[in-house]
Amino acid sequence: MRRLTIKRNVTQEARSLARKHGQEPLGLPQAAELRAGIEANISCLKRVFGLARCTWRGWAHFKAYVWSSVVAYNLALVARLAAP
Repeated sequence: MRRLTIKRNVTQEARSLARKHGQEPLGLPQAAELRAGIEANISCLKRVFGLARCTWRGWAHFKAYVWSSVVAYNLALVARLAAP
């Protein structure tokens, strides 16, 4: 006899973890804003800081390339936020 099971999706997992830790889970508008912010950061890293394509060869060089791009992005963000 076969059993029917329903897999829990990521949203259900996140909500149950938030409830377990006493936090209010994000609603749909807040989750959409969070996702839009994350995608904006990724887009900026790809367009401005060259993460669309890595030309350095090897895993160690790839990690250094990504690390340097993220550090440069963070420095630019801090400078932009600190400017009067």
